[in-house]
Amino acid sequence: MLENSETQKFKTVSTPIFMLRGFEPIKVNGIELNLEDFTNKFQLFACNATKLKQDKSAL
Repeated sequence: MLENSETQKFKTVSTPIFMLRGFEPIKVNGIELNLEDFTNKFQLFACNATKLKQDKSAL
């Protein structure tokens, strides 16, 4: 069992987790992905990203 003094040794850096559904392309950390493929195959796309971008016309 970990005590408080032991757990304080581990520092984590967290980035946001995005869960998306949609049919327009998106860019995740500079890589373009077809969100429609993920939505059709898995019903959901999730990523841990520092940068997420979508065309404003798709909103």
